[in-house]
Amino acid sequence: MNIFYWLADYAGCGYYRCLLPGAELAKRGHDVMADGRVVPNEVKNGECDVIVGQRICLEGPSITWQKLARAGHTRLVFESDGLLTDVDPSNRHAARFYGVETVRRYRENMAVADVVTVTTDRLAEHAREINPTAEIHVLPNQVPGWLLDHEKPSTPDPELLTIGWRGSMSHHRDFGELARPLRA
Repeated sequence: MNIFYWLADYAGCGYYRCLLPGAELAKRGHDVMADGRVVPNEVKNGECDVIVGQRICLEGPSITWQKLARAGHTRLVFESDGLLTDVDPSNRHAARFYGVETVRRYRENMAVADVVTVTTDRLAEHAREINPTAEIHVLPNQVPGWLLDHEKPSTPDPELLTIGWRGSMSHHRDFGELARPLRA
């Protein structure tokens, strides 16, 4: 199967929600491509089986996404990891980015997808309102609740290493609210 991951970023979401699964699919014999800017000609020409578009909402990419949807050659998967149609104004960077036109394109692109992947049940409900005919899949990427009760070992094992992703600056408020339990 030919799969193209159209990335919004190469950081947390792009890595964990696209590049890492794509690498595993490639190990299993699929032809996987990924890029954040350029859509290869074979993708545009319908020679790709699946396109996973991560938060497609900019003007140029939206034009291409809509053309691909009309052509109907490729299964379109709209990947979103947040409620980007209603960004809290305290998240200044994201709120500026997701203005009226960007949100309109985001919704229009989600509306023509065959499949929508999101991170929570609440986002799945939101996606169903925008696109009631799509398959909706929840692919969680959250800290499991049991970790909040996890106690640090009194003498850490030097053989174990824990690596985490704090998130981008768009998560500044989130971590402000979670700082105390995470520190514990």
